[in-house]
Amino acid sequence: MMILRMNRHSLVAIIGCFLSWTAAASDFSCLQALIPASSHYWITTHRTQFSIPRVSAEGSSIAIPQWEHDHLTNVYVYTEKSSRRFDRITAFGESSPQPLTSLTDEWLKSHLVATKAENLEVFQIQVEPPGGWDRKTVHMRSAASEPELGGWLVESEKPGDVATPIRTEIKLRQDWVRDNNLNAERFKAWSKAEKICLQK
Repeated sequence: MMILRMNRHSLVAIIGCFLSWTAAASDFSCLQALIPASSHYWITTHRTQFSIPRVSAEGSSIAIPQWEHDHLTNVYVYTEKSSRRFDRITAFGESSPQPLTSLTDEWLKSHLVATKAENLEVFQIQVEPPGGWDRKTVHMRSAASEPELGGWLVESEKPGDVATPIRTEIKLRQDWVRDNNLNAERFKAWSKAEKICLQK
């Protein structure tokens, strides 16, 4: 495996450029480009509040679930045009929305949640806590089983802070790149991400 090394000065310059992304490019485009550059097990394990982002099949949406005290509290969905916070779900068979905090681990493990993007794409999201499910305490379905669509996400009446989840994710991935050498594939993706995050 070829390893591309960056000296300290060039790495500091790159990281410094990334700190100015807020005025130069959308958070959505920046994160979308960073994901392939920083796809690594470390990214999955070094998180406490926000789950690993889920990208829609068409790549037009990114979802970031938020957890507090082992309960799902929000699902943030980002596109090029919008940032939305969902805090309830209308489960199939139910007449009214219920808070996401009421969903059990067993239900979440066996069901997907869904929303529609501006392009009418139905985004089906598999929700897992930060770091994934604890296989020792959560009953796992058969490997042959697929999660079923369980209901539609309901947008919060109050937008709240939609910037923190995606910017926290961007920072986490920047930290990983700063502290690690990149193989050829990740270095190529990082170079692309740098250009996208610095677009004007």
